[in-house]
Amino acid sequence: DADATEPDYFFNLGYAYWLAAVSAVIGTDEGRLALLQLFIGAATAAGTAAAAAALAGPAAGWAAGLLAAGYRTAWYYEAIPISAGLINVLNITVLLCLLRCRVGAGLAPALPWPFAAGLFTGLSALFRPTALLWAVLVGGWLAFRAWREHRPLLLAGAYLAGVLLVIAPGAVRNRWLGGEWVLTTASGGMNFYKGNNPSAGAIYRPRQFESADPRDHAADFMREAERRTGRRVTVSGMSAFWAGESMQFIREAPVAWMKNLL
Repeated sequence: DADATEPDYFFNLGYAYWLAAVSAVIGTDEGRLALLQLFIGAATAAGTAAAAAALAGPAAGWAAGLLAAGYRTAWYYEAIPISAGLINVLNITVLLCLLRCRVGAGLAPALPWPFAAGLFTGLSALFRPTALLWAVLVGGWLAFRAWREHRPLLLAGAYLAGVLLVIAPGAVRNRWLGGEWVLTTASGGMNFYKGNNPSAGAIYRPRQFESADPRDHAADFMREAERRTGRRVTVSGMSAFWAGESMQFIREAPVAWMKNLL
């Protein structure tokens, strides 16, 4: 649950907005929500088939589509009220749009596709901000294509414009209420530390300063950051602190860190 009084987003609000929109149409029944998300999962399988066919031919498309459709773990996550299934369909839509980035007779016919890919990347980032890493990679790839083919940077610009159009309202809201520019959420450093610290392992175990309720983790990590630094920190400062703690662990114990990854 996201609290509108918080100065920045600690929780990804994409799914909260999704639930609000869906509830206004079909009500709050979880069975209807599960059916809708399973239908979206079927669209993900179809998109996977289309992408594979475009990259490797019809046989690969059928194989990829059937594997995606029969992946029972996906069925499970699509049938419960979490964002995983929606993230998948957004990401496969990004790929399909990028596969249509064929310049052909001119730049103008191609521009809608990277712009649409940017819009869907931005939407994916509202559900899981790590999608912004792909925004950097895809933007760089489109810019490299333009440089290699001696063309203007319009495709890369259209893609990045689509991303910014989606995430800008949240960033402006964060600046207005919290006084800091936070693109999506302020929990990146906290989440990175959870998986990259001396006590991390294959099974997540809360640190001594964490409560068992994930909804309290933002406040727990804020208090601990202030205790360790001896001063008050902002939400972005808290995120930067825990990211720094993780990087210190990685530098000082790279072998232990690699074991955690395995």
